[in-house]
Amino acid sequence: LVGRIVLFLFATPFAAFGLFAVWQAIKKIQAGDIKGGMFLSLFGMVFSAVGFGLMFAAVTAERRRRAAEEKWLAQTDGGKKIWLARPDWAAGKIKSSAGSQWKMFLFMGAMFGAIGGAASFFALKEELPKGNYAVLFVLLFPTVAIGFIIAAVRVLLARRRFGDCFFELAQVPAPLGGSLDGLIQTGARLNLEEALHLKLSCIRRTVSGSGKNRNVQESILWQDEKVFRHDASLPMTAAGGTGIPVHFNLPASQPESVVRGNPTVSWRLDVKAKMAGPDFSAIFEVPVFRVAGAVPTAEDEPDPTAPLQMSAEEIRRDEHSRIQVTDGPNGREFYFPAARNLGMAFGLTFFLAIWSGVLWLMMVKHAPVLF
Repeated sequence: LVGRIVLFLFATPFAAFGLFAVWQAIKKIQAGDIKGGMFLSLFGMVFSAVGFGLMFAAVTAERRRRAAEEKWLAQTDGGKKIWLARPDWAAGKIKSSAGSQWKMFLFMGAMFGAIGGAASFFALKEELPKGNYAVLFVLLFPTVAIGFIIAAVRVLLARRRFGDCFFELAQVPAPLGGSLDGLIQTGARLNLEEALHLKLSCIRRTVSGSGKNRNVQESILWQDEKVFRHDASLPMTAAGGTGIPVHFNLPASQPESVVRGNPTVSWRLDVKAKMAGPDFSAIFEVPVFRVAGAVPTAEDEPDPTAPLQMSAEEIRRDEHSRIQVTDGPNGREFYFPAARNLGMAFGLTFFLAIWSGVLWLMMVKHAPVLF
């Protein structure tokens, strides 16, 4: 209730200023100032829309919350079958979220290009004739914009190359104590050039604070990974794509999926393979819940994907990595030593040094506050 009252009071000045601007615009139009009146009326209508929109949201928030709660209970059989609230989970066919990343990359590129690019243009036009070549550092903003746009193009090319990817589950939901089984289906034929990595992770996501102090933290509670050989015999789907069989045992000691509240818990399946050109990547959030009457997986039950997997020795040889992989009585262990990727560490350190140097130089040269 307090939040809705605060939102309503916050919106009041916007609505009031918008109405005042529209009234003044009408007076200008009546006085013959058509151009000024039209501009002021447009300005006032925008403020009015924002103000009255927020006020309407505050007034109807409780009604919408109750309607959403009733819908949730109806979809999930009174909260007993939470996976039914998501249509893709209920259908047992989940689309990869990796292909949608291009929208975020394109948005970030547009923001850096529109704001930083325009500001850089005016700064260069003003400062370069004065011989202030340090202002060239402002080109960092359009450079970052180009980087985001390139990333968006790469995601789109990968989506065009491999098509839409879906994960069809053998059982909905996947039961804790049992196993996650199913088939990943690509939209086009997948010809592996290097090893195919499948990784299942249980992730807790916690949100703390609000506004500028909002902090999101993700922690991995459990993780398992399998590596398929590049020459693994993967089946072809009816649509002409490639089928990637999935089998992971799910420990009964881990938490089930939590999609509401704070913190939340998600089970995420990542599939990646390096390719010439765009790499293959697919991400699926899968429903994992405690299911009454589910038969636990026996410890000695064979893994149907075992013939497709690489041995620990093959992984060490083919991946050229310092990651140590050992096969033990309780499964496969991956050990990640420190400083195993010196190239990435050097690149990030170099980027930090350049960025910090640019910031220091702009402060010394009294660059515009926008930068």
